[in-house]
Order: sequence, then structure tokens, then C-alpha cells
Amino acid sequence: METQMTSEEHQAFLAETRVGIISIPEQRREPLTVPVILTHIKVDDLALYTLGAEVFTEIGMEIKQMSSTSHTLFANVSNGCIGYLPTASEHALGGYEVDLSPYFYRLPGRLRADSAERVLEAVKNLQI
Repeated sequence: METQMTSEEHQAFLAETRVGIISIPEQRREPLTVPVILTHIKVDDLALYTLGAEVFTEIGMEIKQMSSTSHTLFANVSNGCIGYLPTASEHALGGYEVDLSPYFYRLPGRLRADSAERVLEAVKNLQI
């Protein structure tokens, strides 16, 4: 069953979205730390890693390379989603994923520049 917004609901949504975009410069400037769920399951020579974020491809590939198993699966946007998780080099460039998308995920600002490195460090600590 599909539901549709009424005209009033749509206008309220647009107003809320516009306010979120317009107020970005006035909002939080320092980096943000938020909890994210990282899961690691290993069965024989198969490993599964999941992360509650929209992970840039390079990060997922690095997680697969770090795995001690010959078969590794990586799934992002698992057990929730905090938003995009960019590499440090992409974070430095800014853009939609870094600068704007956190507000659409209802975060008060950008993630830390070292967020990907912190996730990769956590993956290293999960190796069993």
C-alpha cells in the first residue's frame, strides 16, 4: 500500500528540508563522532563484515583485503545507517557525501576526517 503526502505535509517537508540546507553554515563546524554498528561473523573460511553506514567502495575493498579468510563478504547499510562514510581523501575534497548528506541523515554536522581509519582499526581488532 502506497501512501502520499498531502499538500500541507509536502510543503512542511520542503520547508524543513530548506531550513536544514540553508542553516548548514550556521550549524556545527567541528567534526562529529557517532556510534556505528560493525559486525564480524566468521564460519570456517568465510567471513562476513557489516557496517551501519553507506561506505565508500575503497573502504569495503580494504576490509576485504584485511580479512584472514579466503572468502569475505562485506555489506554496508546493515543494522541502521549513520550516512556516508568517506575515505580521508574524499573527506578532504568535501562535496555532497561529506558536507550535505549528514543533515539528511539528521546528524548535526560532518563526520570526523579520520572516521574511515577508525572503522578500519576496529576491523583489525575484530580479526579472529
